[in-house]
Amino acid sequence: MTTSSENLLKLARESQDAGNIDQAIKYLEEALRTETDPKLLFELSKLYEGQGNYWLAYSAIKHMPNYLDSQYQDYFFKLLAKNNFLIEALQIEANTDLKICQKYQIVAVDDRTQSQIMKKLRQKNITEEAYAQVLKLSLTNFKNFVRATLVDPTAEFALRISLIEECSKLRLDEQFSVLVDGQPTTFVPKETIHFLQEPLYLETLAEVNKLLVKDPSYKALAIASTNIILGALYPKLGDYVTDPKAFAKDIVGSVKHTSAGEHEELFQRLLNQYL
Repeated sequence: MTTSSENLLKLARESQDAGNIDQAIKYLEEALRTETDPKLLFELSKLYEGQGNYWLAYSAIKHMPNYLDSQYQDYFFKLLAKNNFLIEALQIEANTDLKICQKYQIVAVDDRTQSQIMKKLRQKNITEEAYAQVLKLSLTNFKNFVRATLVDPTAEFALRISLIEECSKLRLDEQFSVLVDGQPTTFVPKETIHFLQEPLYLETLAEVNKLLVKDPSYKALAIASTNIILGALYPKLGDYVTDPKAFAKDIVGSVKHTSAGEHEELFQRLLNQYL
């Protein structure tokens, strides 16, 4: 920790002792603008927890690298319980030898609240905190919500991607139906790679960047188009992207309004649907 951060931590503790929690939080947030030291994040999390803001307390710990392997693991699991984040707890159990749901009494919220959560998640442009409410569902309601959303042609592609990845983290070994380019298909979450780690996505994005090295004015738009097009095709990229280099060339052509080659109709459909 830097000297500046140590001084701000000292001031935060003095403010806390004086009962000025809001000022203590400001000091810690200032320190965290320059470094993400686990001690600072833990102190901030404890202050939020003391205020009853379990979401922000959880978020602070999540900014720690390797928070599951740290000395703050026990505290983090207690925050999962206070947030009712059952789905995340089940994901941890699915990917580690840890058995935390029973030990920390991590349970879903009541049925009425779950119904309200699923209704709100269908709204457009939801916040990170609003999306995280999906973690409060029971496993049965979570899977039912995912199944309904993935075959809903009006669902936002970002929500679709996030839900598919949540299922992947749960290592669900069962088929899910999903609409891709308006066509029904299936996938198995346990066998599905996360979108940003998908090799076809990474290869296509790299090729797009190569093609625009000498023409950077189109780069931001081309990257945005790449994310939308490939995001809309996820988790079935392999059915559409057989040659990342050619696919990238057509994306750049579409952005420059020259030629999108054989993919022109596909790109128009996807961009019209999600823009």
